[in-house]
Amino acid sequence: MKSDAEDRLALRELYDAYQLAIDTHEAGPWVELFTSDGVYESPFGSAAGRDELIAAISQWHSSGITAGKRHLLGPVSVTIDGDSATGHATYFILEVENSAGVVASGTYEDRFVRSPEGWRIARRVQTIDPSFPLGD
Repeated sequence: MKSDAEDRLALRELYDAYQLAIDTHEAGPWVELFTSDGVYESPFGSAAGRDELIAAISQWHSSGITAGKRHLLGPVSVTIDGDSATGHATYFILEVENSAGVVASGTYEDRFVRSPEGWRIARRVQTIDPSFPLGD
């Protein structure tokens, strides 16, 4: 069993890996952060399981929704209970190509599980703050 500090560091690194994986525009590294039956819910859509997750992130990248953006984390809070954990984090999305500035912010509500490969996201629910226009 790992120490609480080691688990907290591993979970923080998982949060960071998630943000970096979005910005590389490669589906594989992003999907590997989830369990095989992982669930992702957001205002942009939902996906469950590896095949749906790959399809969702690939569609978001090809649609341009992630183009020219950098994803950054704000505060992170985790509660660890053995081989499972819950987390809450805020995020910010910066436009870095056309006009620099924050274009969105919101939260992640997470459930994590420890796997042989390390901590993985079992369920992520993303919210977007009301100031971000989702379009019609």
